[in-house]
Amino acid sequence: AQEMGLTIDQIMPGMKLNGVVRNVVPYGAFVDVGLGHDGLMHSSKFPAEFRGKGGGAGRTLQVNDRLEVWVESATKQPTTDEKGGGRWKEKWKLALSGTPMAPAPQP
Repeated sequence: AQEMGLTIDQIMPGMKLNGVVRNVVPYGAFVDVGLGHDGLMHSSKFPAEFRGKGGGAGRTLQVNDRLEVWVESATKQPTTDEKGGGRWKEKWKLALSGTPMAPAPQP
């Protein structure tokens, strides 16, 4: 996303980004999309080629895999920085999908 000149506050649902898998856990994978905040891709949202036959996360998806992801949501969540004397800092929650999202219906 940084190579496209985007910042975290410009991320919108439906955007396609390139990411790198940073961690695989039983419920999904954390993906670095180049914005300083990793996004979570739930195992049910993995691209078809990475879904295990038993539906479990990480059967074939591995750390450092590169893949295209789509933003499902980007939510700013205020939190305190305990090491910084309790000052407020920005924390973002990014929900990602490994499959294209259907376009929103037009009003």
